[in-house]
Amino acid sequence: MSWDFSAEPESAQKLEWMRAFVREEIIPLEVATDHVPTRTEDAKRNVAHLLEEAS
Repeated sequence: MSWDFSAEPESAQKLEWMRAFVREEIIPLEVATDHVPTRTEDAKRNVAHLLEEAS
């Protein structure tokens, strides 16, 4: 049995946006805060704009 993991054309644009969002917004945050202890509320406040954009 073979699996086809290609995206439908109408989904491809959204998938590309998600990939770019993770690459440009999320990964830099992980690198910048990798060794910095944060409280949950501080972390939520710092990424609120990213959560809105991703919704």
